[in-house]
Amino acid sequence: MTDTKPITPKHQPPKTIGGKFESLIREQHRVFFADFADFANVVNWWLADEHVGSRWRLQERPDTELSLHGVFDYGPTFGRSYAVFYNQVRIGELELHPFLYSTERPKLIRASRP
Repeated sequence: MTDTKPITPKHQPPKTIGGKFESLIREQHRVFFADFADFANVVNWWLADEHVGSRWRLQERPDTELSLHGVFDYGPTFGRSYAVFYNQVRIGELELHPFLYSTERPKLIRASRP
């Protein structure tokens, strides 16, 4: 029998964006990285609300060099990554990254999934 309770997320947020590719990080990456620091907590809070009652959860991963977009012509793509769970089962990944993102003009261009 499968456990029907959602996971309690154990986030592993990265400390900085870019890791070994720090020299490739631009201001839009830093702004996006800071603005989305609480994204998984906010989404999970909403999903767990008694009126929503969803079994879906996000768990932040430490990776900032993203891989799901599949286009590497211009080097690595940076952002935040999350494991997606339904109850206790990990069913996929979600990656978010900026493209022309700024506080004045927030715009999420791509959310990827397998």
